[in-house]
Amino acid sequence: CRSHLGDLQFLHGMATKDGEPALATQRRILMWAELTWKIASGELRLNQLLKDIPIAGLTNHFGNSGWAIQDLLTLGVPPLRPHIRDVAFGSLIHTIGDSFAAGHVDRLTPKLGRMCLGMPESRAPEPIREFHAYNKQNHKLHGNADTGEAFTQHVLGYRELYRDPKLVDDLIPHSIGIGRTLRAMLYDQQLKWDQVRPYLACIFDIEDPNRPSSPGGDFQITE
Repeated sequence: CRSHLGDLQFLHGMATKDGEPALATQRRILMWAELTWKIASGELRLNQLLKDIPIAGLTNHFGNSGWAIQDLLTLGVPPLRPHIRDVAFGSLIHTIGDSFAAGHVDRLTPKLGRMCLGMPESRAPEPIREFHAYNKQNHKLHGNADTGEAFTQHVLGYRELYRDPKLVDDLIPHSIGIGRTLRAMLYDQQLKWDQVRPYLACIFDIEDPNRPSSPGGDFQITE
């Protein structure tokens, strides 16, 4: 309920309510990215209490829960605990994937040759024009934009832009390429949060920090 209609909508790459400035949403998303990456990279342990983790903004959402990391990410399922790093990484990839769905985020048109500030070797996706909030959306229309067909169109648009007939997705900044890049940063290069933060900030780059969130014109409930 909180992740779809309340204060945890950032788990899905969305604003927590209509009228929220883009910068506030971006900060919440990067807060979650920092938490999940630090768990995935082993910088945090599964028995650490969320209220004691020094990540800006985290206690605003989990400070009174009494939960440890394992409570948040395994929900009392002990067999998941040995895989807590993979669970955390999967949660981050989920947030990123959702941020390319039109019902979650309105992004600008992709442009060839954009590179990430602070990581000039990494190609950048298009900036975010507006974050949406789910509360006043038509849920059916939102769901239609989350389908496999919609995802395929997202990928094909980037492949066409980058002229990738061989379907070599690794270096293309759509959600598959970003996932593969982050997987290499985590499992192969074993980068820590401070090293990967510029890339995550690049993925969630915003056009206008003051742009208020809304349901989105194509997803607004109509009478």
